[in-house]
Amino acid sequence: MINYNDDKRIAEKFYSNDGSEKKRVIRIVLIIMLVAAALWGFGLWRENQRVPALPGEVILKGDMDIAAADELLQEAGYIPEDEVKTNDRYYKLYYKSSEVFGYTTVRSALAVDKTGSQGMYFIHCFEDDSEENNADNPGEKFKAIYTILTKQIDEYPKMVSSSDKAWTWSLNRKTKVHMLYTSDGVFVVEYHYSNK
Repeated sequence: MINYNDDKRIAEKFYSNDGSEKKRVIRIVLIIMLVAAALWGFGLWRENQRVPALPGEVILKGDMDIAAADELLQEAGYIPEDEVKTNDRYYKLYYKSSEVFGYTTVRSALAVDKTGSQGMYFIHCFEDDSEENNADNPGEKFKAIYTILTKQIDEYPKMVSSSDKAWTWSLNRKTKVHMLYTSDGVFVVEYHYSNK
């Protein structure tokens, strides 16, 4: 019978501890960490560099004050109707009717949360083809704008809640687009800029 384990010795190259193995492992771990950090940084940069703007959108930041946001909107051609109004939750500024998505708006509004927790909304209000149009029976104008947004964003929206029937597209972690009927025959397109 042949015993292959007669020589119990192992070649020195398999057990020598000169530190080179630890150095190699440390190098590999450092390379993996650097690649992960670079990918994370690129993701943050890309998320904050979202261009071009969608129709009717002026890219805002959720932590802007209303004066800075209004200045950007006026540069984009939106004309304020009046002074800033306030209620329990928001500072609001209304803008005259304009053309967005190829349709004339009733008016547009900028709303900034007083607490700063909700961020900022830029809202376009549209009258649909008839007062019989609603979330269960959308009109042609609603369908056309829905189609434009879906094509330009390149994804289908998610239904936020079945009771309100609001459709939402996420552009990035801090920017969303909402589309919903506020009453029969009237719907809005909201650009929501979060500061979180």
